[in-house]
Amino acid sequence: MTMEHRRIKISSEKVNDSLKRFMIEFKEAVEDSKLVKTITNDVDANRYRYKETLEIIPSNLDEQRLLDIGTKYGHLAYLVKNLRRYEIVSMDRKRSDIKGCLSFFRDVGLKFIFSDACNLPFRDESFEVVLFCEVIEHIMRYPNVALDEIYRVLRPGGSLVLSAFNYARLQNRIRLLVGKNPSPLYFPKEGFNGHYRQYVRFEIEEMLRETGFEVKETKMTNSPIMDRTKKWISWLKIMRFFGLLFPNVKYYMIILGEKPLRAKA
Repeated sequence: MTMEHRRIKISSEKVNDSLKRFMIEFKEAVEDSKLVKTITNDVDANRYRYKETLEIIPSNLDEQRLLDIGTKYGHLAYLVKNLRRYEIVSMDRKRSDIKGCLSFFRDVGLKFIFSDACNLPFRDESFEVVLFCEVIEHIMRYPNVALDEIYRVLRPGGSLVLSAFNYARLQNRIRLLVGKNPSPLYFPKEGFNGHYRQYVRFEIEEMLRETGFEVKETKMTNSPIMDRTKKWISWLKIMRFFGLLFPNVKYYMIILGEKPLRAKA
């Protein structure tokens, strides 16, 4: 049976309330103050994005299973668990910062495993939904291997929700115009941000189709206000204006793919 793709509206208040509860429980479970500060900044910067992602996830009819690949600190998995009522498996590769979060996963009842997106340790057709959010940029080579694995573990009619930064966003176009590299691999001050490659909308849509997915919806959206200075507010007004005229220059993309009922051989 194919999944219901009717959009479910979730109020900003519900998302913010759930994020507040997440932060309270995270601080109670994790002793590393530096890690807490990092996740606090992440949540503040990306709460609008979380709302958009939650709304594009298909309707959950009967406690269906969802795999969150690249769960990081578990914030999106926590929101899905509380606002969309899926049975969730969270997964990420072995990293020291994530090891510090294991007590949080245990305390809030999130099943977590260490594994690699290119070699998923699950049987065929194990999940109704897979989240692949801000992960594809971190795969050094052959993202198609990860997409093939996701396709394998999805049930026929199941959905992939893939989100990523849009390489064709307005900021990058301006950087090119003034002779700057939009995404250098190494930043002398900040260090390597982990993005080996960024993509544009049509690249990812084509990769999904080549894997066997049907592209059901693509949502282009801008970044939220990361810091409430007049500079950022003015910049965001410019972004919104150009985004209305040219959606493909927006900051971020969320793509919904579906594995057909008659899957590829």
